[in-house]
Amino acid sequence: MRIVALAETGTRGLLGAVIGGQGERAEVPLARKLVALLGEGMLLLAGRAYDAGDLLTAIAATGAHFLVRGSASRKPGVGGLRLCVGGLEAAVGGRPRAGGGCL
Repeated sequence: MRIVALAETGTRGLLGAVIGGQGERAEVPLARKLVALLGEGMLLLAGRAYDAGDLLTAIAATGAHFLVRGSASRKPGVGGLRLCVGGLEAAVGGRPRAGGGCL
């Protein structure tokens, strides 16, 4: 059994949780079920178990910001980086995310 939860860090309020059944042991398919709970202006922090391109693309489509620890195998191309206020932003799925503050 695997449980994936989405919680607020400040209030520790639980936004949602998914419990995987007998055949659902991977985190990414379970996390996809929680993406709909994200919205514009939110910040998602996640570990490298959630470093899947299609999941990150779905998260980006919600308008939420995200910081996910990348696995050693993720190597974004230099063309996928943009200069932003406060640092660099990597493109998700080969396309830069829309947003202000980036050149």
